[in-house]
Amino acid sequence: MTKSQSLESVGYEELADFPEHNQALQAFETYFGGKWLTDHCQGCDSDYFKKPAQANDSCGAFDCVGTYQFLEAKPPRNNYLSGLQIGNQFQDFFTHRGFEPVAPIAIAGHQGAQVFTGTAGQIFDGPIFHETAYDDTKYFVAQPVIRMQKSEHDGFLRSFVNTSVEQLGTTPAEHLNSIEHYFDFLSSIGLYVGDLRIKIFEDRPDWGRGEFRSAVIGFYYDGLEVGVANYLTSIPQANRASLTMSDVSFGLERMSWAINKDTRFVDTIGPPMELTRQTPHDLLDAYRTVTLLLGSDISPDRQSQAGSKLKSLFLQTIPSDQPLRHDLIRYYHSWWSNFTRLGNDVNQVTRMWEMTGMRQLAGKLGVNVLERGTPDDLIGHVIKNGIIKAKNLRGA
Repeated sequence: MTKSQSLESVGYEELADFPEHNQALQAFETYFGGKWLTDHCQGCDSDYFKKPAQANDSCGAFDCVGTYQFLEAKPPRNNYLSGLQIGNQFQDFFTHRGFEPVAPIAIAGHQGAQVFTGTAGQIFDGPIFHETAYDDTKYFVAQPVIRMQKSEHDGFLRSFVNTSVEQLGTTPAEHLNSIEHYFDFLSSIGLYVGDLRIKIFEDRPDWGRGEFRSAVIGFYYDGLEVGVANYLTSIPQANRASLTMSDVSFGLERMSWAINKDTRFVDTIGPPMELTRQTPHDLLDAYRTVTLLLGSDISPDRQSQAGSKLKSLFLQTIPSDQPLRHDLIRYYHSWWSNFTRLGNDVNQVTRMWEMTGMRQLAGKLGVNVLERGTPDDLIGHVIKNGIIKAKNLRGA
């Protein structure tokens, strides 16, 4: 059995040891089955839910559609809605719906196997890993996250903002209520919920204390996965009853792309200038991610897992022999500052970036780097050494 499977491939008889999870899966199928039509996707050979007006026979996942059909299916909004505007509307909407705001957590330094924050649900690390007190308050958060995945097609980023509603100690009915609230929010920003398709899966996470269960509801928009809702049951606890958790998360940048229908995904993530359109997706993604990590006071070294991954990202994606893109550093530092408190200002980030680039380039050239040096110092040092070597050769 794979880690994440569609319900028809799992079979409820295999879930007998997890009755709470089994009941949740059945509740979700019954709920969506009563409001949406059930169809079968030939691409992944699994059932999914859609609205009656949809004439397609695909679940809407990229692997089954093969392209981002949403770019052509409907015209974009009349008025462009930036990612920052969507983020602001998200905060206003859920504040007025009675959800409580919670500050985003740090991007690294967590309990468990996660090196970086990869989901907004990590705001509950205290109750989950240290068994601190909690209540069933419904929270919302715009959480910057890091996922070091790499994909050959558009729509993927190593760093993005999860706009999420979260609740600990919840019930299936409350989870569905949070999803309905999120549907209302999507409608308010111009993303028609009837265009979505829904798939339900079973997942078996293990956060270091033993395997438990999650009912995963994926939301797809003509090739683009825009969000996911996780209902987790039997989260292990050593000294108290196991926990349940509701996590409903939609990617801010993907919502912006789905609404505005920019030609390329990177046109959505900015900066809005012609030069950006000529910059490769992977390089823009790397600048976004490195700026967030350096701004979060993570050093690119081998002394920690986070620092080691940052160093590898530098080596793999940032050309050390090309001019530093100060415009991208300034833009992305400003972007992330809207969603989290960065410990290093843009000048400190730029300085750390320059030193890392200098070390990389100096290593290739076989020269030493002064800790207080600048890129110009390195260039001068290389030129000076080159002249000395040339003179020695000529003298010989």
